[in-house]
Amino acid sequence: MIIYQYKNGYRYNSDSLILYDFIRADKLKGLGLDIGTGSGILSILMSENKNIKIDALDIQEENAKLCELNFKENNINYQVILSDIKDYKVYNHYDFIISNPPFYSKMQASNKHLNTSRHIDFMPLEIFLKSCDKLLKPHGFLYFCYDAKKIDLIFQLMQNTKLKCEKIRFIHTKIDKTANLVLIKARKLSKSDIQILPALICHEDNGLSEELNNIYQNIKVHSYDLQ
Repeated sequence: MIIYQYKNGYRYNSDSLILYDFIRADKLKGLGLDIGTGSGILSILMSENKNIKIDALDIQEENAKLCELNFKENNINYQVILSDIKDYKVYNHYDFIISNPPFYSKMQASNKHLNTSRHIDFMPLEIFLKSCDKLLKPHGFLYFCYDAKKIDLIFQLMQNTKLKCEKIRFIHTKIDKTANLVLIKARKLSKSDIQILPALICHEDNGLSEELNNIYQNIKVHSYDLQ
C-alpha cells in the first residue's frame, strides 16, 4: 500500500495503526464512514476487507484531494466527501463509523493544516458523538481512539446519545506509565456489558514491545512526502 502525505502538514502516526488493528479484529460488513480521513490511511488499510465500502469525509480540501490521490494510487473505489461533520446531512445510513478524531488542546500556531487536523475545537467531542449517533443505522458500530484522560467525558457525553461502549482498550507508552490513548468500540442501541481488553504496552526496555512490533509488521504501508 502507498500513502502520500504532506511534508509539512498532518501526518498519520501510530494511533491510526493501533486503531486499525483494534478494528480489524471484527469482521465488518456493509457501508462505513471514515470521519476526519486525512490522507485516507484508515480507509486504505480497511480496504483489505472486501465485504465493505467506505465514504471518507474530511473538512479540509487539501485532505480530500490527498485522499483521492491515495485511493487512486491504491486502486480503491471509495467516495471522498468534503464536509464538516456537523453539516453532513445523511441519516441512519452507515453500518459502521471509524475515526481518529482531533483531541489535542495545544495549537500549532503557524500551521493551519495541523491545527485543523489535530485540535479539538475543529471537532468537539460532543458534536462528534452526536453526529455518529445520527449517522449510524440502528445497531451500527463506532470505532475511535481518543485521549485516555478524557474517558469520563466520553462516557458522560455518550449518555446523551443512543451509543453505548461495548469494548475498550487502554494504550500505554511503557508499563509504568499512565495510559495516553484509549480505543473504543461503541454500538447504537446496545445492551451489552463492556469488554475491557488487556492494556497495550508500546515500548519495553529494549525498544518496541512484541505486540506493537507485530502490528507494524502486519501493516505493509510505504509512505512518500508531497510538498
